[in-house]
Amino acid sequence: FAIENSVSVDKSIPPFPKVITDPLAEEFQLLGYGVRTVTFLRMKVYGLGIYISKKDVANVPKILDSKFLSSFYENLEDPNLSTILIDNLLASGIKFTARIVPLRNTDFNHLRDGLVKSIMASPKAKEALQQENSPLPEGIDDLRKVFGNKHGSCPKGQSLYLELLEDQTLAVKYQFKDKNSRKVETTLLGIVKEPLVGKMLFLQYLSGKNPLSNETKTKSVESLASL
Repeated sequence: FAIENSVSVDKSIPPFPKVITDPLAEEFQLLGYGVRTVTFLRMKVYGLGIYISKKDVANVPKILDSKFLSSFYENLEDPNLSTILIDNLLASGIKFTARIVPLRNTDFNHLRDGLVKSIMASPKAKEALQQENSPLPEGIDDLRKVFGNKHGSCPKGQSLYLELLEDQTLAVKYQFKDKNSRKVETTLLGIVKEPLVGKMLFLQYLSGKNPLSNETKTKSVESLASL
């Protein structure tokens, strides 16, 4: 990717492209980006970028054309209302992709555990788990199984993609540079069929009182408000 068509998220990792055409099946444009920091240690963990399908951009104002529209940005900034608004986008089939790039060497077990922890921290997840026969635990097990197919280290600078598909399932992809050919390769780790898993993750990325990266959420909200 050309530098002028990218943004710097952190100096320790490659810049994020403003538009992704590969490894995804369609074009996604960057909404917001930032760094995930572990609060109590002030340790930077990974760069996070949120992308939206170019095909879905025109539908966002239509879906959010409601009583909230007169103070659209303020409502997206409100912890409670933002969850409602982003939930509406997700329920309407707006396709998002998250790009996660570790800022230090890690492994797939750690990435898996981080995603599960992020889901469990969502207030919506806690509500879902209180329901009888909630499908969320099975969905989380499916997410663990996706990573069960991949072992070993994940060097800093490589990319994990979480792509919401049209049926609201979640495709998990890993993009890396092959050590021998030096070519960038992409592999599909698997698909999580339970829609609640992707929904909880993107609610954590884009809304709520304690988003996983406030910088990413704020920039994404500003972009959504300008569509």
